[in-house]
Amino acid sequence: MPVPDLRYVTRVLTRTIREHMRTSPIWAPNPAPIVSPRSPEAAGDAHLSLFLYHVARDPALTSVLPPMPEHGPQYAPMGLILSYQLTAHPQLEDDNAAEEAQIALSAAMLALQEHAMLGPDARPGGVDVFGAVGITDPNVRFNITMQQVSQAEAIGFWNPGDSAPRLAVYYQVAAQLEPLEVTRIGPRVLSYAAGVFAGGEPRLYAAEARLDLSRADGTTERVVLSPAEVPYGGRLSLIGGNLVGDGVALRLEADGWDAPVTVGAEWAVQVRDGEIVARPAAFADGVPVPPGLYRARAVVTRSFTGGDGAVRTVEFLSNPMAFFVTPNATQLAGPVAGIYTVEGQGFAPPSVPAAEVEMTVLGQPLAQGAGANPGGGEFVIDSDTQIRFAPDAAWPTGRPLPVRVLVRGASAPPQWVTL
Repeated sequence: MPVPDLRYVTRVLTRTIREHMRTSPIWAPNPAPIVSPRSPEAAGDAHLSLFLYHVARDPALTSVLPPMPEHGPQYAPMGLILSYQLTAHPQLEDDNAAEEAQIALSAAMLALQEHAMLGPDARPGGVDVFGAVGITDPNVRFNITMQQVSQAEAIGFWNPGDSAPRLAVYYQVAAQLEPLEVTRIGPRVLSYAAGVFAGGEPRLYAAEARLDLSRADGTTERVVLSPAEVPYGGRLSLIGGNLVGDGVALRLEADGWDAPVTVGAEWAVQVRDGEIVARPAAFADGVPVPPGLYRARAVVTRSFTGGDGAVRTVEFLSNPMAFFVTPNATQLAGPVAGIYTVEGQGFAPPSVPAAEVEMTVLGQPLAQGAGANPGGGEFVIDSDTQIRFAPDAAWPTGRPLPVRVLVRGASAPPQWVTL
């Protein structure tokens, strides 16, 4: 089925590559890639460019007739073959950057291989890319085929003169354009009207957190958690569509709150390319945000001018998306007099009873001490940024043990201790 113009095809393809790579096992340690529709020469800041360089009629559809006699043949859907060049761009001039570009190209090829028959039911990276770019027709389909371009043809096409050959892959995409529907027969026009908004309501599809977790051997591992479990100061990513307007805000809901809260500058909210990025803080617009389960909504503001010339503003509210805010354990030190210290944030929120703060070592819960210093197998809360604990004599020695702080069931990133 057809789409209004070529940009929708390109947007679907670039978004498919981006969302697939975001969760690809060979690319996931890196942030979501930038996939540009610009030519390779003009897309140096992007990880990949998907450039439409040629358009031709699809010979299989040149004889398709209009569906109704009152439509002229010029209004029949136009079957096209679109030719794209997929190119990876090293971000630096070194060997590591060159290898990363090859990884990006590999992940992009796998994305187009997996979604060679691309329709609205596809969910690369769990995202409805068709809805995100504004395609609502459930019958739209794109057929994607890698072209067999020889080495000589590729060099002749894209590497004039003495410039070095460019690593690129070539694709053909079968799509249809639908011209503006115009009928020759119809009723008289009695009045004119215009819809207020062309875009749909904002939608959120996923909540993700990318964390660099400490391993037992002292190295770090980047993981992607969805639904998101993000510590204070971490990166919360809300993936969605139709997040475009005069303003976009992030609104929080929680059980026990009297009303939703719109976060302020302390959450450092940014909106870009169908994604809302925020960094959770201990407060939102003056309201305490202790660790726990929350629901996020996107609030998109759009303005329009009415028939009377007055400008009116309408707020569109997205669906809720659940995520966890967790305490943040940043350092474990000790022992000093047999006591270890964990430093971080969110260990003693003012609105949370001390009984809802827990600590585990090797998955085993510690008792909360009543004195100034913890006894064996106990912990004490010194402040919102510090907890101390003493080992139990039964714990194993000589190997790293995971230490976790939990507040209202939300676990901080683990730290490790070797006794």
